[in-house]
Amino acid sequence: MSLTAADALSLAEAKVGITLKDKQREAVLAVLQNKDVFCVLPTGYGKSLIYGILPMAFDYMLGREVGVSIVVCICPLTSLMLDQRSNFTSKGICVEYVGEIQHDQDVIKKIVSGNVPLILISPENITRNPLYRGMLHNKVFKDNMVVLAIDEAHCVKTWGDHFRTAFAELGHIRSSLPNVPVIAATATATKTTFEAVVKSLLMENVVVIGISPCRDNIFLTVTSVSLSEFANNVYTQLRKEGLNYPKTVIFCRSYSDCNLVYDNLELFLGPYITYPPGKLIVRQYRLLDLYTRASTDDVKKSP
Repeated sequence: MSLTAADALSLAEAKVGITLKDKQREAVLAVLQNKDVFCVLPTGYGKSLIYGILPMAFDYMLGREVGVSIVVCICPLTSLMLDQRSNFTSKGICVEYVGEIQHDQDVIKKIVSGNVPLILISPENITRNPLYRGMLHNKVFKDNMVVLAIDEAHCVKTWGDHFRTAFAELGHIRSSLPNVPVIAATATATKTTFEAVVKSLLMENVVVIGISPCRDNIFLTVTSVSLSEFANNVYTQLRKEGLNYPKTVIFCRSYSDCNLVYDNLELFLGPYITYPPGKLIVRQYRLLDLYTRASTDDVKKSP
């Protein structure tokens, strides 16, 4: 038995055990009405839950068995896919990812066969891997794919021209799915970015749903300091406050910069690199550590 979009969404919310925020609900209902949607919502608002609940909502609306409708979501980073898979799975949403570290052939077979309602996949795989690009044209996907979602949609503009050109090729995927609505979600979109993304993804009669990303508790201060001065400031405060020093992330442009900053801080801190000072320099006692893409998952997830 088919339901109205609103009733289908309410049933999906109850099944998953959540209550969507107003803008989340507005976005889902627009997609259920087969409209292209562009969401500009602040980080932490829950953009991913919008496309996460769509497969189930479509199943209820179309009178299908739960698990039939398929949403394909383009994600820029494997780490993002892994986080979202964990989050969705905890809510009872069936999801799998296709990324550079996905080697489980059983999972890949399930994805390609259309037995996974929510598929998280990189732009490179969906545009350039014959296996995944081809799956969109098999009968199961033609019958059951209901949404193409683009997470971190600003990447289509900011990365698509030079850095990761597969983002610029997503329009070819959309053109092969003329009856499938697109939802593009981001926390960052200028007017120029919005127009570029809409054009690239061939979106029409777009419903724009947004909230200002401005937050009173977040500000940016830019100060030019030498590396030694910076290291000395961190050292002074870290030595003084120890475990009470606020968690701080230092971003660097390259591996060599990371190592340079880390080496300087390690030199300045001496025994104060651990708490209590002078403890064995192992992860459980360290107040400072170095993380790069090459770091293992265990290291990245350690407290």
